[in-house]
Amino acid sequence: MAVIQGWKGSTLDKYVLLNEESTVIGEGGMPKVVRRIQAEIDIPRHGVVRGQKGGWIESEDNLSQDGDAWVDINATVYNEAVVKDNALVTGWAVVEGKAVIEDDAKVCGSAWVYDDARVSGRAVVSGYANVFNQAHIYDDALLGGVAKAFGSTKIHGHARLHDEARAYENADLSDYANVRYNARIHGDAEIGGHADICGEAEVYERAKVLGDAHVYGSTKIHGDAQIDGNVVICGNVQIFEEAKLFGNAMAKGHALIAGKANVSERAIICDSAEVRGETVVRGKAKVCRRASLVQGDYSRGWIVIKQQHA
Repeated sequence: MAVIQGWKGSTLDKYVLLNEESTVIGEGGMPKVVRRIQAEIDIPRHGVVRGQKGGWIESEDNLSQDGDAWVDINATVYNEAVVKDNALVTGWAVVEGKAVIEDDAKVCGSAWVYDDARVSGRAVVSGYANVFNQAHIYDDALLGGVAKAFGSTKIHGHARLHDEARAYENADLSDYANVRYNARIHGDAEIGGHADICGEAEVYERAKVLGDAHVYGSTKIHGDAQIDGNVVICGNVQIFEEAKLFGNAMAKGHALIAGKANVSERAIICDSAEVRGETVVRGKAKVCRRASLVQGDYSRGWIVIKQQHA
């Protein structure tokens, strides 16, 4: 790191570029020279006072002179990336490519935002999280841990993606959705409500998980499957095609639910049971062991089905 030698040029409204330089390795392994900034005015929103040194930018195009946008002392912004409005890049965070950090958004920790990614609203990207491609994080969404959002993913509302979770392709996380541990959301899948997706669970294609659903284990939900309500799904369950689970239904073990099956109320599908076709399982019915249902309405009282029914 070079010693400060003086101002680069004329005084600007909010900050100046110092002659203190550093080199970062940009896209394609090309070195980029970045320069430290210094505040010319107080920025109370971010606890910055006049004369305080900030972080590193490649050019004045990286940090707007308008608003309270700021790049803190160890953070770096370069290439065509832009930090504007009241946004803050702090910690050891890096913003590059054509990424945009705007509104009241915050990128902190050792997070990395690049390509054409956008972080806006009051969203926070923290920890070692990565946001890239055309992913958009906005509203009050939060990324943390070593989570990754990429493709054309949208994470908004108060949704959370953290730990080692991934959201990619056209995934949409909204409301108070919580995706964590090693969960994967991709394709055109939608996670909303207060849904909690964790473990090694995977939701993809056009599947939707909403309400207060809890999905964990190594569950796979895909096709046009829909999960809503207080549903609990755990183990190695597979739910696909146009299957629906609602109410307080539960699926666990190695259960398989497919076709246009409808499982609702307090019904339980467990062990290695299979429910397919247009079968309806509801009430307090329990389908277990190696039972296989391909049609019918099982909905009265306590019904325990342990063998094949056609």
